[in-house]
Amino acid sequence: LFLRKRCPLRRHIYDNRSDHDGKWEIKGNLRLSDIEDATGVAITAEDCETFIGFVFQKLGIVPKDGDVNIELEVDNLRTTIDKIKEHRVEHAVLEILK
Repeated sequence: LFLRKRCPLRRHIYDNRSDHDGKWEIKGNLRLSDIEDATGVAITAEDCETFIGFVFQKLGIVPKDGDVNIELEVDNLRTTIDKIKEHRVEHAVLEILK
């Protein structure tokens, strides 16, 4: 987890909340439980344990590789995906909605 300070437990969630805007940068595939632990937000998902599984399940498709602009809003989270590589979410931003 990298929340402006390096922590050896999780290295792929970045906190961009310098102004407390509730945005989290996600790089690579993560377990949903790790995202929930880092953000404090429960993610509603059926039969999937990873961020990629969650996103693709909610979209109903596996997007093509490359730079994309996909927005997905579920419960109180908005996910903006801007890069897919080898059928994986390479980069996304999670925003906690109020």
